[in-house]
Amino acid sequence: MKSLNEYLRSGEGVYGSVAGLFIEGEPTGCFYKKAQLTASTHRLILLNLGGFGTERFSVYDYYDITEVQVDRNLLRFRSGASLRLLWLREGEDRHLMNTIRLKAREARMFFPE
Repeated sequence: MKSLNEYLRSGEGVYGSVAGLFIEGEPTGCFYKKAQLTASTHRLILLNLGGFGTERFSVYDYYDITEVQVDRNLLRFRSGASLRLLWLREGEDRHLMNTIRLKAREARMFFPE
């Protein structure tokens, strides 16, 4: 498995991350993923640990987050997609979700519609 540092941009820091089972909802359907969600200083990175040692990553901008439900570990995005942590394997989920909520609010303040 690659190090998370290989996915970070120059000067990009990490607030925290959680690992576990996620459900990624899209208008075309839902997908279950064993993954690690990382909140960086600039974006969210979902590193999907697939079968046979494969890795895929998805990037979500804080600006695109429309809703954060901390108690349900649920994120909703402008595209209609959603991301929910179903089972936590490692990390502090409540702290990470609160951080994501603050970063999303901050992004909308600086880049209003």
